[in-house]
Amino acid sequence: PPIAQKMHVSAYPNPASEHITFEMGHVDNERRLLSIYNPIGKLSRTIYTNSGSVTFHIADLTAGLYFYQVQTTDHKRPVGVKQGKFIVQ
Repeated sequence: PPIAQKMHVSAYPNPASEHITFEMGHVDNERRLLSIYNPIGKLSRTIYTNSGSVTFHIADLTAGLYFYQVQTTDHKRPVGVKQGKFIVQ
């Protein structure tokens, strides 16, 4: 199956107030772009990672509903996208 179908993303705790962790599993040779968007769709945070887990400090974010997108790449070519949402208290 395509990588996007194999990839599972979970964000916890949800709702969150100080930190949020994204678990994405680990697949060799995969680089991920994790983007967080604020309630009106403006890009708030972004990180490239090869890790299966990323934790963001979010205490400075305004309370509300946020969206995330994880894009996987394999040798610089996009191969999958997963999206979700979380709440900042």
